[in-house]
Amino acid sequence: MKKPMKKLTLILSLLLLTVPIVSLLGGCTLLYGNDRSSVILLAVREEGNRVLLTWDEWAESRQKQIVYDREQNTLTLSETEPAEEIPEPIFEGSTFPRESLIPAEGYESIVDRVLELDDSEEPYLTAFAQETSGMVYGFCVIYSGTVGFLSGGGNIDSRKAVKSVFFSYEKETEMLTVRGELEKRIAVAYDGTNAVWFSDGERTYYAGSPAGEGKRVCGDAAYDDGLTHYSCARFYQGGGYCLLFFHHGDSNLSAEFDRYVLTDMAGTFSAELTIPSAY
Repeated sequence: MKKPMKKLTLILSLLLLTVPIVSLLGGCTLLYGNDRSSVILLAVREEGNRVLLTWDEWAESRQKQIVYDREQNTLTLSETEPAEEIPEPIFEGSTFPRESLIPAEGYESIVDRVLELDDSEEPYLTAFAQETSGMVYGFCVIYSGTVGFLSGGGNIDSRKAVKSVFFSYEKETEMLTVRGELEKRIAVAYDGTNAVWFSDGERTYYAGSPAGEGKRVCGDAAYDDGLTHYSCARFYQGGGYCLLFFHHGDSNLSAEFDRYVLTDMAGTFSAELTIPSAY
């Protein structure tokens, strides 16, 4: 009887150890995180009632383009040969492990100015800035820490967001001016007047002045809850527009889709396109 008892004790011990681990890993946000920090600039061109929004596709020698028909309030997606000159950000990146803050040439001092916005001993923040009408406008999102167990740790998760800080920056004086803050919100676009941001608690995006409540744009079609991370989101801004991209992943491939949602920065309209996923 001693051997079976020892075996039973071992099994119970393993089960007791497993329970807290499963509790800790209760959602993919703790394994990978719902990262909402990927911001890309758009080239925007108007042709009559059409607005052409173009960006460089990741690591490929092609461009993608969304065409917004203002009269029909519809979106169409196409791929094109590189033809549009896509603007470059003045500043982008993060302080998370395996990442870095990258300023454009001549804007190196913006790194220290942005780091001063987080007074914690080990700052975790993401940042993005662009030049508009001769002025640099940007934002940083401050986080309380990282997440990640099975993926090496150090990942960005929207649930860890402390606040978003909006700022302007003058290259000549190297002065950064805080223009507004949003508690527990994640900025994904900012043009110096209006912004687009994400509320993790509501899983919803808003647009408008950061000083106000904003107008609802859409929900988040790429938010992951399960143990496996299937989905992702990216955000594009330029010319007074913000394009939100969601890849909704699923263990059932037939249930996957891509969704594009276009809004102006003031949140006065939105248009949507949903297509079967190409992943």
